[in-house]
Amino acid sequence: MDFRVIEAAKILGVSKVTVYKKLEQHRERLSAHLSEHSGVTYISEEGVSELRLLLRSGAARLRPGEQIAAEELNRLIDHLSAVISAKKEIIRQKTIQMAEYDSLIDKYTIGRRN
Repeated sequence: MDFRVIEAAKILGVSKVTVYKKLEQHRERLSAHLSEHSGVTYISEEGVSELRLLLRSGAARLRPGEQIAAEELNRLIDHLSAVISAKKEIIRQKTIQMAEYDSLIDKYTIGRRN
């Protein structure tokens, strides 16, 4: 899944300006994770993860209290990302089940009409 820069910024808890700055600073590292459609820049999930790592490395310049808050936010983001991935997998499995049920219903309905 690809995210617009504004969506990636929300996920990472930073401004879109910060995302654009990091993209420019690390263009070579991140270029494989970027695409552009109709003038809109998109970042892959892997690219968002790379940005998260880059932002964390910059967190070393924070004051101690800010560092603790940033670490807690990063843990929460990691946890929520894992939850989202798990939910996506559940949705994928349920979609497959629904298709199987639809097929069975179609077979049963067709069989009853004859």
